[in-house]
Amino acid sequence: GERRALSLLYFMFKVEERKIKQQRTILIIDDPADSFDYKNKAAILQYLRDLTNIDFFHQIILTHNFDFFRALSLGIVHRKHTLVANLEDTTIKLLPADGLKNYFKNIILKNVSKCKFSFLAAIPFTRNIIEYIYQEYETNEGYILLTEAIHFREKVPTKDQVLEVINKIFNTPCVTSSSQTVSSLIDECADEIVGSRKKGGLDLEKKISMCIAIRRKAEHYLSNSNVSLSTDKFGDSLGKYEKLNPDSPALGTLRKVGITVCDNIHLNSFMYEPIIDLSLDYLVDLYKEVSSLMDDCGSRKVANL
Repeated sequence: GERRALSLLYFMFKVEERKIKQQRTILIIDDPADSFDYKNKAAILQYLRDLTNIDFFHQIILTHNFDFFRALSLGIVHRKHTLVANLEDTTIKLLPADGLKNYFKNIILKNVSKCKFSFLAAIPFTRNIIEYIYQEYETNEGYILLTEAIHFREKVPTKDQVLEVINKIFNTPCVTSSSQTVSSLIDECADEIVGSRKKGGLDLEKKISMCIAIRRKAEHYLSNSNVSLSTDKFGDSLGKYEKLNPDSPALGTLRKVGITVCDNIHLNSFMYEPIIDLSLDYLVDLYKEVSSLMDDCGSRKVANL
């Protein structure tokens, strides 16, 4: 940390030297705020903003920290110059950044009746909002229905039933006229993502949809393994499975689901950086891994018969 601070001071010294000489310079700055606390991040942002006012300085700022990236885009770097590096097969492309300001309102909720991925992503968010606005939220009919929608349950609501809850909470006039069950929509979305060659950008709604599909399939596996599922906590259900099957080869995959997927389903409008770091390719691989558990489970049942 001290070396990091010293190198930053050295950089600032060289910048000041070039400022005095009025020397035209391209500054390539790689994650300047990494490993610093928020107070120092704010100071670094202010320093970079000051540099933008110097005509003979030009900056290329690189970062993998989305919070820092968003702060740059909202006050320092012009939106058209804010780009995301995306790997497609063997090609790296620079794409315009989206979702930098209120992703839920401007993208997910706006497209909830037009995009099936946005529809699925809106479910856990709406459920979280119900937690905030109702003191006895656990007995709220909307909360119970949305919980049934994104977990493995015998009773599965339809798209229209879910949309009715979303409209009530956000006072939106969305209409789908669809009796399709949410469970079949989850499977449909997961299959489409698995079969798609194009994966890029933030894709938050697709990542959340994939996380829901992975957890739901894992819960299905636990249910088939004679585990009584907890109300809405995957960790509790997994704990029961571990006690019954301490040497199960499936535990590695199930623990991976618990660690990397469950928390990322419940995003909010101001903190969704963790799920950005998960690539769709990783989620697709995990989905296939969990699906293989289901295939093995089915094979064992046929063998026992």
